[in-house]
Amino acid sequence: MLERLRRGTGRKIFAAFVVVLVAGGAVAPVVSGGTGTATWDGTVHLAGSPTNGTTYQYSLDDPSAVSNLTVNLTGVTSTEVDTDSGSVTASDTQSVSIAGTRPPSANLTATVPSDVAYRETATTSSAQQIARYDNENGPESGEVALTDPPSTISSINITASGGSGEPQRITMDIYLVREGPDGTYGEGTQVASGVNPPQAGASKSYDVGSFDTQGSGTVTAEFVVTGASSTTYDSWLEVSTASASQDLMSLGGTLKQSAAYGVGFVGTGDINVSASADDGATASFGSLTTGESATVPFNLSRSASSWSFDAPSGVTLGYTLNVTERSQTVDPGIQLNGHEVRVDGTLADGETVSLSPNASWIQGGENTVEVEVGDGSLSADAPTPKVSLNYSHRAASTQSVTYTGEAWSERWNTSRTWASDREDASLTIPYSDTVVAARDVTLLVNGSEVAPASTTFDGTSLRVGLGDVQPGTTTRVVANGTKVRTVNGSITVTDPTPAGQQLNTEFKIIDRSPGFRIEVGSTSKSRWLHYLTSESWNDANDYSIVTKDAAQSIYLPNAPAGGTARARALALHVEPQHDVRIHVAQPGSLVLDVQPGTTTGDDVTFEYAGASSGTQYELVSLDRDGYRIDSDTGATAVLLGDDSAETLQIRPVNSSSSTSSLVPAGGGGGAPISEKLDPRANPYALLAMVGGLMVVLVAIAEYKPHDAIPTWVVIPVMIPVTIIVIATQSPGTIRLLIAGQLGGAVKQVGPALLLLGGATGTYLVYKAAQKWLGPDRTTLNIETGGKK
Repeated sequence: MLERLRRGTGRKIFAAFVVVLVAGGAVAPVVSGGTGTATWDGTVHLAGSPTNGTTYQYSLDDPSAVSNLTVNLTGVTSTEVDTDSGSVTASDTQSVSIAGTRPPSANLTATVPSDVAYRETATTSSAQQIARYDNENGPESGEVALTDPPSTISSINITASGGSGEPQRITMDIYLVREGPDGTYGEGTQVASGVNPPQAGASKSYDVGSFDTQGSGTVTAEFVVTGASSTTYDSWLEVSTASASQDLMSLGGTLKQSAAYGVGFVGTGDINVSASADDGATASFGSLTTGESATVPFNLSRSASSWSFDAPSGVTLGYTLNVTERSQTVDPGIQLNGHEVRVDGTLADGETVSLSPNASWIQGGENTVEVEVGDGSLSADAPTPKVSLNYSHRAASTQSVTYTGEAWSERWNTSRTWASDREDASLTIPYSDTVVAARDVTLLVNGSEVAPASTTFDGTSLRVGLGDVQPGTTTRVVANGTKVRTVNGSITVTDPTPAGQQLNTEFKIIDRSPGFRIEVGSTSKSRWLHYLTSESWNDANDYSIVTKDAAQSIYLPNAPAGGTARARALALHVEPQHDVRIHVAQPGSLVLDVQPGTTTGDDVTFEYAGASSGTQYELVSLDRDGYRIDSDTGATAVLLGDDSAETLQIRPVNSSSSTSSLVPAGGGGGAPISEKLDPRANPYALLAMVGGLMVVLVAIAEYKPHDAIPTWVVIPVMIPVTIIVIATQSPGTIRLLIAGQLGGAVKQVGPALLLLGGATGTYLVYKAAQKWLGPDRTTLNIETGGKK
């Protein structure tokens, strides 16, 4: 009880300040909108594999808001592929030049034509006759051999030298034999008959079908002269040959070397191919068939300058040489707005170093980052050196935003046009009031709605992820913070309370399930008792449960989905000992239906901030004909009751009521908490029972037969009987007596005690007067016959 007195007194002092904010009446005030600071944030990220002199630029609003500046450089091996292709005769050399700082990688492709042309190579030009018709001696034949022939020979090509004497007049047959030259003609297989050689300085091809060499190491072509179109003059077929030590057989002489530059053999089959370079690098293709291509690695070094094929003499091959040159990262660094920072030496591929530029080098407006790499020693044809750059920092920009503050919501609408690239851009909204959740978050990018990358609400601020943005992009965020929380359902506000006006918010129920309620304990008006009006459904039966920590929930047990209502608030603060359930039955008359919450027997303090200064207010029970439970005078009336199930009203003392009449009660000002009237006391019944009890006791005392009941017995009996009557009709009196609150107990049963005391005193005076003022009485004893 003393604690309730302390709390009640404190509440009165606090409420005296609160009432200044109330314009009057029974409705609580609301909070208006205001100005807040939104923070746009993002990561400036420059990345790539730039070369020396590459520059990056970006714009920045506030250099003081830069954080987490990091610059990492990673070694990159830059490459350049040089390609050379063409055709080359076996043993002919090809030049190559390799640049860069690292050994190259190379591969060589060899292609064998579909018909391989074999021709012995001559190093010194000379001439040799291989067929002749002499006008004196007649026909003279010759032969030419091919070593390492293909599997099949399909044609023979003859190129006559310029010194030939009318060779076209000669008629000859051609034979192929699987052996070396031996001076014997007309053996083997005849592959051509009656053919003429080409003119001097010309070439001619002879189709020989498909001659199978059958793996022979040497094949010889025999040119057997059979006649001439004119025998007046000598005619001969002469071809260029090798040096004298490698000359062909002289007609009628001995063959020393099977070589002829002017005779070629064309065929198909497998040949062995390899390649070598002047730095010792080799590449082997193995056996290739006609029309086949193969690619193999060629382990050239940077010192290689030439290479050649190793294949049968005279074979022409196609080739493609790909050389990948390599350059490493040397002496990398950056210049940030003209301030240089770099490292010396070479970075291996994938090796990372961190630079430490000063964040103060970053400036407002445009910033320039220039990349440096290389020491200038590479040749012009070398791969350009590169470095992998990873430059980043966070950059924040604040913006003053005027937001709309409503009773149940706080609405933000702000936009920004980005001057340069940002990664992981975001907007942070710091709600100014207590917001329990963020809802209706809308992101517009260049006017088109897109889904936010993320939304995070930490109970105070909302962070909206915007993703990556490009220069010139305009982002707009519309976000509403709700100050109420729904349980087992959801609502949407259809008519918010404008700033500066009393709470009058209309909402629509989207969905609901049993236990549906709206928690308003986080709003700025959570201390005021809430109620609903204009419900669109019948039998609304809404109520609020208020707890001792000022949490408050509006329960809507019969509300349907799709229903609408308006939420209002009284300028009445309710503070239970634990919790209490209240339905505002008549807002204008401050009529409240009170029931216990989860606990029964709680004391409840009612602070009415709409009181008129100097007016005495009372808390009465309408269920008991307006019995006054408590009263108080002041700018804020602090009235004390409990959570007994009954209908209460707060009203001025002695005011008329449409629901009940006032019952006079003693005392002018507000009674102390320890002396409040018990809400369950019934003074009329108590007076009636005490009065009736006294009548009965007096009757017994006056009309007792033969003094069977003495007076000294009657009076003590009246005391416990009276206590029983008081305990049944005013139980709070006994509780106050036990708690030592004598004054409160007396106040509870004051009228009954006056009646009892007055009646008892009157009766005792009556008995004394009767004894002292009445006639004397003498007892006479008469004895008759020995008897009295």
